[in-house]
Amino acid sequence: MGITSTKSVTESREHLRLVSANQLTKDDIKNFISAKVAEIRGCTYEDIGQEIAQGGGNIELDSLEAVAAIASLESRIGRELAGAEDLAPDQLTTLDALTDLIVRQVDAPPKPKRDTPKRTNDRKIHRPSTDANRR
Repeated sequence: MGITSTKSVTESREHLRLVSANQLTKDDIKNFISAKVAEIRGCTYEDIGQEIAQGGGNIELDSLEAVAAIASLESRIGRELAGAEDLAPDQLTTLDALTDLIVRQVDAPPKPKRDTPKRTNDRKIHRPSTDANRR
């Protein structure tokens, strides 16, 4: 499976904006990740396509590229896909491995939103008692 060259990066991103997560195909996800990697590397989408073709249909990714692609896709579709527990280093090493991870996450039920603990200022300060405090 290679990059679909008939779609521009802009068309690919617009398509993702219009579909829900469960309507994404593996090709949609791979194309989106490829576009994000091209953006990160400062090259063209076509350059990444050529690298994939030369690499036998796959390319190596570093962890920053993988995390950025996941975050961008999550933002695009409005759904959390992969948490820290899903991001084992061996799952982030290639375009195909990352695509497969995301496909599994898209097919899984949505994860509940992470709640951030609320900060309260009602903590009591424990002070040692002294004779002066008792008066």
